[in-house]
Amino acid sequence: MGLSIISPVYNEEEVISGVVENWIKIVENNHIDDYEIVLCNDGSSDRTAEKLSKLSSKYKQLTICENVPNQGYGAGMKTALKNAAKEWVLTIDSDGQFDLEDGIKMYKADKGNAVFGYREQKKDTRFRVLANHILDHLINLLFRIKKKDPNCAMFLLPTGFFKSLKIHSNGFTFPTEVLLKAHQKNIEFKQFGIKHYKRDGGRSKLNTMKTIFSFLKFLMNMRFSARD
Repeated sequence: MGLSIISPVYNEEEVISGVVENWIKIVENNHIDDYEIVLCNDGSSDRTAEKLSKLSSKYKQLTICENVPNQGYGAGMKTALKNAAKEWVLTIDSDGQFDLEDGIKMYKADKGNAVFGYREQKKDTRFRVLANHILDHLINLLFRIKKKDPNCAMFLLPTGFFKSLKIHSNGFTFPTEVLLKAHQKNIEFKQFGIKHYKRDGGRSKLNTMKTIFSFLKFLMNMRFSARD
């Protein structure tokens, strides 16, 4: 039951060192010996690469891979996934807004089960929270699924199954496509409430209105396209 913790990293020089240090502390405090952290530097243009290089020299559990140039959130996740070597994969964002302690609880409590997280309270602007709420209901309606927070980026899947999914999303719709592809394949999963924090540094890479229209286009393609 080894665990690969994977995440894309893009222009997170302000927070990435603290985030990784905290992750390693959490994992080791939970006495998980067989683990790795795989980070994909997705074409960062700041000092993120320098920070990651220093971290990888310090921690043998840390693997760094790269996309050049920047290819998007989902592309970063897929590159990190290709380099994952343990039996289970836990996805998480690298900006410090998720608590890895919740991910470890998912892993320890539900060994043998896929688990998708949901943010119990999304820490964002009121408009983004409202837009997210509307999109959640639309996803559940279109795909006849009952899932809280379908685009939550923290979930736990068997590595082999995860790698078998044909995921087309290279951007922020990646978590939703993974969820819907898992649902299409009738995989049973549990839901787990997780915490969500405001950023300590850096900034969101998403333009709200552009994100909404792109998400709607993605959902229509998923609902009516015949592709796998």
